[in-house]
Amino acid sequence: MKKVVIDSIEFEDFSGVRKCLKKYLFNPLINYVLPPEFLKKVLRGSKSDLAKESLVSPGSWKSMQISYDNESPKDFIDKIVLQLGSFPVGLRNRHKIVVAKMSDLIKRYKDKEMILIVGIGAGRAFNAMKAMKESGLGNVSGYFVDIDDAAFEPGKQIAKSLGLADKVKYIKGDAKNLGDMLPKEADILKLIGIIEYLDDEQVLNILKIGYKNLCKGGTVITHSIQPTHGIDPFLRNVFGLYLKYRTVEDVKGLLKKSGFSIIDVTPEPLGIYEVIRAEKK
Repeated sequence: MKKVVIDSIEFEDFSGVRKCLKKYLFNPLINYVLPPEFLKKVLRGSKSDLAKESLVSPGSWKSMQISYDNESPKDFIDKIVLQLGSFPVGLRNRHKIVVAKMSDLIKRYKDKEMILIVGIGAGRAFNAMKAMKESGLGNVSGYFVDIDDAAFEPGKQIAKSLGLADKVKYIKGDAKNLGDMLPKEADILKLIGIIEYLDDEQVLNILKIGYKNLCKGGTVITHSIQPTHGIDPFLRNVFGLYLKYRTVEDVKGLLKKSGFSIIDVTPEPLGIYEVIRAEKK
């Protein structure tokens, strides 16, 4: 695995040779040649936690956790899935950008009595809590909404380990029906790992509600996702994972339509994700 340092952040990347092998040999093989049922059987027979979780609940908070943790592979298949797969690598790269960009946003509001972060579809809210910790500020609290409350207890354990147990609150709820669930006058709205599962109307609904509930000068952090990982047929046929791909311009358009002004766009090296920040003027 090649390491690339951009703006003092070390990212994972693939060598040119590996990229060619993936594009012209490995990806076509798993996308179009090998039968989905055969691939499922291989994955089930592996010791890979990520493979097994993806077969049961693709895109879940557990699969995010396993990808982020990136522990030593348990077998050859686990190494392919966890360390040589573009998606988990892209997720880890995205995580590093999100933490850095959120920490920077938090510092924007350092003089406020309390800085409030709202995360939608947040799972454990690992990105947000790590940013809270790295900001070095004590006047930050998080309000995290997810439809899967199974993620809340692990999230609370992370909060406790980071000394943030009294700074976070978890709420079970569907992001498609936020209504009055969000607190008023939030400073940061985090939409990471959710909009790729929603259509444009649903994303606009969340953005408009979020805009309404943000204070003036409040910010949103989200991302685009594109199929540059090269395995979309594999994801659909083997895991049943259907993602809503959007370019940076697509996401910027939704943000602007909701009233936000774009601050910046930061790509990760694989070109799968680009983290986008926008402001309520």
